[in-house]
Amino acid sequence: MHFIETVKFTDFINHLDFHNPLHRWLTFLKSDDKSLLEEVISMDKNIAEAEERLSALNLSKELREAYDARERELHDEVTRMRGAKEEGKKEIIEAMRKNGFTDEDIKKITGVDPRELH
Repeated sequence: MHFIETVKFTDFINHLDFHNPLHRWLTFLKSDDKSLLEEVISMDKNIAEAEERLSALNLSKELREAYDARERELHDEVTRMRGAKEEGKKEIIEAMRKNGFTDEDIKKITGVDPRELH
């Protein structure tokens, strides 16, 4: 955890180094310059995510609920896709075993150790 006196940041605002993540974050937190903000948001995915979440907080109640619902939907889709991928692996390994492949052959061909799948 870092404690930063952001008031002192204005002393070196003309000497920014956007290769320094701290400078990018301080710019994001303190600057009113839209072009600087756009630059740090485009450079840093964490800052872009923070900006998106801050924007969502400024939405009306109805829009915020829609935003939250969409976030949950995206999360659920990722979870479903992971589950489907695991099921697909199991089906392929099962089919390979039925066709006489050994666990060692399956691992060599697929890169998946069939003993690790439950």
